[in-house]
Amino acid sequence: FRSLGCNDRVARDRGLGVAAEVVGRTDEDFDGTPAELEFGRASDRQVIEGGEPLLNAEETRTTADGKVATLLTSRVPFRDATGRVVGVLGVYLDVTERRKLESQLRQSQKMEAIGRLAGGVAHDFNNLLTIILGNLETVKRNLGMAGADMERLKRAVDNAIRGGQRAASLTQSLLAFSRRQPLEPKPVDVN
Repeated sequence: FRSLGCNDRVARDRGLGVAAEVVGRTDEDFDGTPAELEFGRASDRQVIEGGEPLLNAEETRTTADGKVATLLTSRVPFRDATGRVVGVLGVYLDVTERRKLESQLRQSQKMEAIGRLAGGVAHDFNNLLTIILGNLETVKRNLGMAGADMERLKRAVDNAIRGGQRAASLTQSLLAFSRRQPLEPKPVDVN
């Protein structure tokens, strides 16, 4: 397909000085990867053969300076006086920066979620350590006392052990999550 014209922006993107330089040239006369060029030709053929617009298709195009741009393109049939489709009229919007910003936003949201998860884990770990350390302090304080209540000391040690086991379980869950390993759900008595 040969070009009949373009605007100044398209001419600049194609590495031309003025829009008139595009007249009579084909897409193959300009930069672009074979896949990009074929996508453009296929889209043009679809519009010409179907006689229907192709709106808001996202595609990439390598510009004259070697940068890859993300374009939102629309192509509509160009008709002669009898209504016969004789070409394609196309427009595009360069959405490269928008896509970069969207990607940065998604990354930022992921980091925020990880931060919230880390804060929750730190809070849970702190609670478990408080249980462990509090019970061990009780044991230490009572060990040297004459007539120490051994049953009370045993309960404090058992509580510290359970807290340590829960902390180890939390650590295993976090490690499985970080390695994307499947978790092994088990019934838990919420009481």
